Amino acid sequence: MTEITHLLITRFNLNYGDLYPYSEAWMEHRMALFERYCLPSVRRQRCTGFAWRVYFDRARTAAYEARVHALLDRPGLHPVFVDSPAEMIADLRAEAPAQGLFLTTRLDNDDVLHPDFVRDVQARARVLAA
Repeated sequence: MTEITHLLITRFNLNYGDLYPYSEAWMEHRMALFERYCLPSVRRQRCTGFAWRVYFDRARTAAYEARVHALLDRPGLHPVFVDSPAEMIADLRAEAPAQGLFLTTRLDNDDVLHPDFVRDVQARARVLAA
């Protein structure tokens, strides 16, 4: 069977030259959406053969860091605090395996996944790789 490394990737509030107005109200609203919808849908995945890297802007998330760690304190769930989108890309490249399939799935912080999403994506990838 083909080895699969599957990462769910969420860019929570990365700084893209202040293209987006990340106020405290925005952050609180997005954290509430994340906690209510996105996080539970990832935790409900029936297939656990994946990791989830949630990227946060280090400076913009300082006040929320303890809350983030408490939410993502489970195997396979990784908060990653970075200073730039380039640092996120470097981190992702470091996660790429030398062999096998490397799947990535972008998941916005307000998205919801079906409980069989990871299983279905991996099954389709195995068929295509065969």
